[in-house]
Amino acid sequence: MNGFEFLLNELESQQLQVCLAPATEPKHEGHQVRVVMERNPPWYRRLCESFPSSRAGRIRTRVKRQHILRLLDRLAAGERLDSQYVPNLERYAAEKAGEFIDYDERNPF
Repeated sequence: MNGFEFLLNELESQQLQVCLAPATEPKHEGHQVRVVMERNPPWYRRLCESFPSSRAGRIRTRVKRQHILRLLDRLAAGERLDSQYVPNLERYAAEKAGEFIDYDERNPF
């Protein structure tokens, strides 16, 4: 598995999930707060932070998850792409590949 395949699998299997839970210090009856149940992968959060949105409101990034999934699928297949996100994705994939190499060197069997 190359680094792009790992990023693709990680992004497909991890997604931000938030639920409502009773507030620990309720301000009113029925007060609930949002609680993060699952987070996006750290590398994806860094990518989103690197491309902030100029739009006001809840959208904080220009990054679109589906676009990144398509890019990673094509990069994993060996295609060379011209996208503003590719340099970051290449760096994250190299970091993951380094983790594999370190693990293999420590655990030869």
